[in-house]
Amino acid sequence: MKIFFLFLASGLATLAQSGLDAPQAGMMVDHSGALRALTGIAQSFIAGTAVRTGVLSAACRLSLCLAKTDTSLLDARNASDPGISSPPGPALFAIHDQSALLYFPAARQFARYRDGEMQVVDWSVDGEVIALHATSNGPRFAVRRNDGVWIVALDGSIESALPADTVAVLLLEGATIYSLPDAVVIRRTDGSETPFSLPDVTSFSQLSENYVQVSTSNAIYALRTEGGREQISQLPDSTGASQ
Repeated sequence: MKIFFLFLASGLATLAQSGLDAPQAGMMVDHSGALRALTGIAQSFIAGTAVRTGVLSAACRLSLCLAKTDTSLLDARNASDPGISSPPGPALFAIHDQSALLYFPAARQFARYRDGEMQVVDWSVDGEVIALHATSNGPRFAVRRNDGVWIVALDGSIESALPADTVAVLLLEGATIYSLPDAVVIRRTDGSETPFSLPDVTSFSQLSENYVQVSTSNAIYALRTEGGREQISQLPDSTGASQ
């Protein structure tokens, strides 16, 4: 195993020296609140230097990458972006093409972002919103209510249910990712599920098209979401720990 990792590290170093880019896995937020570019491959990711600090939440796809500090919404790929004034606390994101839907839990406020501008949206959703998803047919939400956790449309109609002890949710095109006290589960639209044993998961965020950041109280992981290629890998954190 040691020989394999030495060979892999040597290969990545050779790749960098050759002028070729290492595979881009997305942008992660470590436990210190630093936003870092993530490169490499599963089980051997490398986190770059911080491009933003004080980040509470973020979401990235090829078309758009957004980060939320305590009071500002930022274009995470534009180091000179001064940001947009926004409600305090973290945000939930749903990126769709060049735009995004946002929800600010502390203020219970929805908004749309596009071309560097944010517009407040006056929506009312019954329950605690814990995830949202932007689609061409309208938004979807994961909500926690007294009677369970539900996936609902804007008109309140229920699409599906999640286990009552669900902790965190991320809604993606073709998949719902949710955490239980001792596991992470990928549920496909056909109802099939892929579980991973992982306790204490507190939140999800989108790293890129095919990777999701999975955060616990003391570690961060990358979950590969491609069908048939699902895999989970621990990421380097601000402490320098990795697996």
